[in-house]
Amino acid sequence: MATHTWEFIEDGTPQGPINETAFKQAVKDGRIGMTTEVCSPTRTNGRWVEASRFPSIEKMIHERRSRAKRGAATGPNRPGPPASPAPENRDVVITAPPPSTRQQTYADKSRSDGEDVIRVIPIAQAVYILFVVKFCLLVLLCVVAAPIGLVALIPVLILSARDALRMWTREAGLTDRRAYVKSGIIGTKTVEQRLKKVEYVGLSQSIFGRICNYGTVELSGTGGNKLWIAYAANPFQLKAEIETIVDEVA
Repeated sequence: MATHTWEFIEDGTPQGPINETAFKQAVKDGRIGMTTEVCSPTRTNGRWVEASRFPSIEKMIHERRSRAKRGAATGPNRPGPPASPAPENRDVVITAPPPSTRQQTYADKSRSDGEDVIRVIPIAQAVYILFVVKFCLLVLLCVVAAPIGLVALIPVLILSARDALRMWTREAGLTDRRAYVKSGIIGTKTVEQRLKKVEYVGLSQSIFGRICNYGTVELSGTGGNKLWIAYAANPFQLKAEIETIVDEVA
């Protein structure tokens, strides 16, 4: 797997990029904490996220805290573990925004040890706008075509409510190991595709999709397994990002 690069906030200013070895050393030295925001072009798509979202970082920070507690418990007259050499730039103060209150996603709840959540894939805003416009036009057409049109208004409302519920409950996401699409509230359905088994990544767009920059990304895996991520914003960027991860895990 390719070496990752990272950035973090130091003295209120984003630092880096630094390689993964130097980044982990900064975590061990205590210059990166649970509430520090970090950034990796590959793992976080260039977005700043909390260090605690990455299990490997969280484990290192937990071990460092445990060692500090064991050292404090030994007392002044009892021998403790040998002190580690003082790291350079110990006077550096890490400042970061407070931890976000982002709601946990399906990937956060179901990820395995060492799996990093890269991002949630939202539905493009243009899709919601087009849905509202289509709904208003259908209602207007039914009213104009009264009284027969009023009879057709009931199924229009029912079908529109169904489509709106599907969009509202749909969740798609990407980790460094899999892509998934989840839908439903009471009865949920989740389709996943392991990225190391992906053989082909495709992209399709309608006319409105090309105009409004959204589309459907298709992942085809071994054994004929397929996953469609519909209405994805910036589909070309998403396709390139998935292909990069597929190449790394292959």
